[in-house]
Amino acid sequence: FVPNPYTSESRRTAVLFPHARVTSTSIRIEIPDGYKVEQMPAPAVLRDAPFVFTLTYTTEGNVLVLTRRVEIDAISWPAAEYPRLKNFAAKLKEADSQIVVLVKKPS
Repeated sequence: FVPNPYTSESRRTAVLFPHARVTSTSIRIEIPDGYKVEQMPAPAVLRDAPFVFTLTYTTEGNVLVLTRRVEIDAISWPAAEYPRLKNFAAKLKEADSQIVVLVKKPS
């Protein structure tokens, strides 16, 4: 999705968010004819107030549905707690990098 913006090792100033927010994304991918889902990642749930992240994968017929929700209930984050924010962003990136495996259906 989005590259991790928190890559420096430390910060001297607070991180300012434009506003507290909830971002919800749903992506629907049609599974090609002749294929099926063999393996999907486990759901990801990260709760580290004021941050919450959920990512789920489901199927509806021949459609793969990815649902991602990020909640940031803060407008600033203290520089002293920057490592916690950086860790949360890294976990999001890791969850976003999971792979869904498709295989050909037997003929």
